[in-house]
Amino acid sequence: MMKLTEKIKNDIATHAEQCYPLECCGVIVGKQYIPCRNIAADKNQFEIHHEDLAQAEDLGEIKAYVHSHPDATARASHMDLLQIELHNKPWVICAYPD
Repeated sequence: MMKLTEKIKNDIATHAEQCYPLECCGVIVGKQYIPCRNIAADKNQFEIHHEDLAQAEDLGEIKAYVHSHPDATARASHMDLLQIELHNKPWVICAYPD
């Protein structure tokens, strides 16, 4: 299980606030949250911009994928569960503004 630092939690919440009412997305590399652009056509989903993902991977191994659920719970959706299994990495879901 991954332990999130207060800084990472705060950085994710700040990014979720900036993107609200849309979903934010990003990755955790090392002990740092890297915000990414959400290019999903469906505004109830997220898709990390490939350039942002490549830049994050240049910084080190991706430890976890992050996205927000605006005005919803942090419970993984059916699509989230499929993606979690596909990527085989931890996911962090931020319920915003809660």
